Amino acid sequence: MNNNLNKSTEAYGTGELRIVVGVDGSEYADQAVVFAAHEAARWGALLHVVSAYEVDPNASWVVVPLEPYEESAALRVRAALSRIHQLEPGVVTKGEHIHGSAGNVLVGASKGASLLVVGNRGRGEVASLILGSVSEHCLHHVDECPITIVKRTGS
Repeated sequence: MNNNLNKSTEAYGTGELRIVVGVDGSEYADQAVVFAAHEAARWGALLHVVSAYEVDPNASWVVVPLEPYEESAALRVRAALSRIHQLEPGVVTKGEHIHGSAGNVLVGASKGASLLVVGNRGRGEVASLILGSVSEHCLHHVDECPITIVKRTGS
C-alpha cells in the first residue's frame, strides 16, 4: 500500500516569493490560474499549483479506491502547469496533488506563502450564492498570507 499520498512534481528553478493557487478543474479555478500566473510573473514568484483529492463523502461505508481520484487531481495539476507555461513561460512552477479536503489542503499549502489564489466557486455540489465552500473555508482559516478570490469572467 502506498503510504505517501502527497505527490509532488519537480519544482523548476527557485524563488523567494511563493504564490499558491488551488485547482479543481472548474472554470473558476481556471480563472484563478490565469490570475496567479500573471501575478507570479509580475512578482517574480514561484507558482505552486495545488489540487486536493479525497473519496466522495456520499460513498458512505463502501470501500472506494483512491487511485482514480489521485489520477484526476494529478491531471488537473498537469493541465494547470501547461496553461501557466503557455501564459507566462518564465514563471517558476511547482505542482502538487494532496490527499485531503480541499479547504484544509489549501490552508496547509498556504503556510509561508506570499499569496493564496482560489476561484470563488468550484466543482462542489454544495456552494453558497457568493462564495464556494472551499474559498469560504480558506477565507476563515488562512492567517499567514493574503487571499485573492477570483471570480469567473465572461459568459
